[in-house]
Amino acid sequence: MNVTVYSKIKADKATRLVVGLSKYNNSSLLTNMTNISYPFDTAAFVVNDVKNCNTSELNSFRRVLGIIFSPKTAKDLIEYWKKNNISGPQIALDLENHFQIYFGNYFEKNNLNAFIKQNNTKNLKIILFTVKSFKDPIFKNSNAEIFKYTHPSQRGNTQQLFEDFDYCSQGYGFSSADDIKQNFSIK
Repeated sequence: MNVTVYSKIKADKATRLVVGLSKYNNSSLLTNMTNISYPFDTAAFVVNDVKNCNTSELNSFRRVLGIIFSPKTAKDLIEYWKKNNISGPQIALDLENHFQIYFGNYFEKNNLNAFIKQNNTKNLKIILFTVKSFKDPIFKNSNAEIFKYTHPSQRGNTQQLFEDFDYCSQGYGFSSADDIKQNFSIK
């Protein structure tokens, strides 16, 4: 395997867990991990056949990668995976092996609980993309650093929240709350 695309990315020592809500509705997008040594049955957001997906089918995955890395790195990774016809399970394993990044869905509560118990340190960072999980004791009672964000599949006004993370962005995102407070609000 050519690891140059991965070796260009500086990684820290943190373990990252990305939590979605449920499997893709379209089963051809679903990355099934049940017959592979992986902590979750489905790799949330990871598209099974990146090479044959159009841009809109990659919205959630592309945005999540942009949050984890950067929009440019997300683009480089997706282009690498498309060019080399890398499967979803292999993508999930590569991200685990090179960067300690894991993808799980909220409906897999037993697997989430086991993963968090096994990795319950200050080096665990969890991003939750489902409101249902925000107050769940599984996450609240862990030592992990928890982040919460709107689901990346969102359309309409909420898609603008991904402006800074998506290399396919339209360039019409919201101003930040800090920018408005600092530069618009009367003090």
